[in-house]
This record gives sequence, C-alpha cells and structure tokens, in this order.
Amino acid sequence: MESSNDWRMAGMEVPLLSTDSIDWIQLSVPSNCTPNTSLHHPLAKDFSSSCAVGNPPSYYIWKTFQSQSNMLEILELCGHREISAVGLRLIFPDALFPFAFICKDDSKFASGNHIMLYALTISGVAYLIRLRKKFDYATPSLVPADEILEYNTQIDPHHRPITSAFATKGYLVTGRSDGSIGCFQLGKLDPSAPGFVSELRDDAGFGLLWGLLSRNPTVAAVQDLVISEVQQRQLLFALHSDGVFRVWDLASHSKIFSHAMTVPTSTGKYLI
Repeated sequence: MESSNDWRMAGMEVPLLSTDSIDWIQLSVPSNCTPNTSLHHPLAKDFSSSCAVGNPPSYYIWKTFQSQSNMLEILELCGHREISAVGLRLIFPDALFPFAFICKDDSKFASGNHIMLYALTISGVAYLIRLRKKFDYATPSLVPADEILEYNTQIDPHHRPITSAFATKGYLVTGRSDGSIGCFQLGKLDPSAPGFVSELRDDAGFGLLWGLLSRNPTVAAVQDLVISEVQQRQLLFALHSDGVFRVWDLASHSKIFSHAMTVPTSTGKYLI
C-alpha cells in the first residue's frame, strides 16, 4: 500500500479565455409578471457553478452578480473542440436567486440545437428557457416569447420567502423560510395540469385543511436541496437550518427519512 506521501493528483492544465476577450451576446428576458423594482436584493450575491450536457460533454458555466442582480452570464467550454469566444448575458426583469440549471432539450419539438435553462428570481418567478446552442442570436435582442415558460412559484400569499432552490430535468424545487418545500414539474407537465404543483411539509394530511393555523412553528428554514435518482426513484434531499435532514420521494410526495444532525463541539479531535 502506498503511503500518503506517495499520493499524487493527476490533472491537465487548459488555457481559458479572459472575459475581456469574450464577445458577449446580451438578451433581455420578457416577463408577464410584475417585476420587483429593487434589483439590489440582500439575497443576491456573486455565485457561479456549472452543468455538463451531452456526450461528449459540453460544460456550461454560469454566474450571478450582487452588483447587477438581474443578470445571468453563461459560457460554454468543450474539451472536444476549440473554446468558444462567445458568451451569453441574460437580463431578467427582477433580481435572480443564485441558482441555475442547464440540460439538454429532449422535447419532441427540439431540433437538436437547443438546451434548456432553469432560472428563478428571488421573488419566486421561475423560468424555463430554450437556449440555442453556440448562442446563435442577434444582439441586442429579446429571447423569443415562444421559447420561454414562466411560472410564479409564490402565487399563494401565505408562501414564505425562498431560501433554497434546485432543479433537475422536469423538476424545480424551492425551499422556504417556514420549512416547506414547493415542487413544480416544470418542463414535464403543463402548469395547468393536475399534479404540476405539490407542497412537501411535515404537517401533511388533515393539518393542511387548517392553513396557517396548523403549521408547525418548529420547522426551520430550508438551507439546501438536492434531487438524485436512487434505485429508479427520484429522491429529494433537504437540509434545514437547524440541522434536520429529510429525504422525500417525489413520486409519492412522502417523507421516507428524517434525522436531526448535531455538530459536536470541537475538542481538538476530528471524526473521519
């Protein structure tokens, strides 16, 4: 067995373009929802991540900004061809939640040159946008209205502010400050179809008939969300700010696991 001193990390250095050398195509996203006039929301922040799409994969890197909270930047990197010098800047009518998800467009109407973007504003308006590969748009321009699906996830006046969001193909989930989770089959069902919207919370059943009066005040805000397929089941993993970890089955909307995690006080020893 090799000692820890013999361990080496393998990797490859690749050149990246400076953002100053990128030709940015800027598109505005039209909306039917009333925008929030304050674009400098306290939840807005500089945040970036990436999604891999296709095989061989293309890597889409996206970024949100605290200083310009309604803008989303997207770059495409490919290991199998030359790095594109074109990036996309999407300008939304409202401040964005620091979240995005990009996947292949597998709809029957797809022509093979589109990808799907999931985005969410801090006020709760969700967008599903068909984006053209290689960002083949005239600039400046608007995203065509027929390539956007828009849905207000916070239409219920009793819904609390969003604290976390996650998406996978066909699903968008939002966690709220009261511990509830909204699940939307965005890209899978039409918004008017039964089952498009569901709510996951501990006081299910008869408690829902009583509205706000029955809601459990001890459920803490949702801190993080992840959807993963386990044994052909779509499972939602939710971490709450009080350390409670829950797992939900998205098909049945049932909770299948709950555990209160505690972080021991540091005493100079570490658990591995």
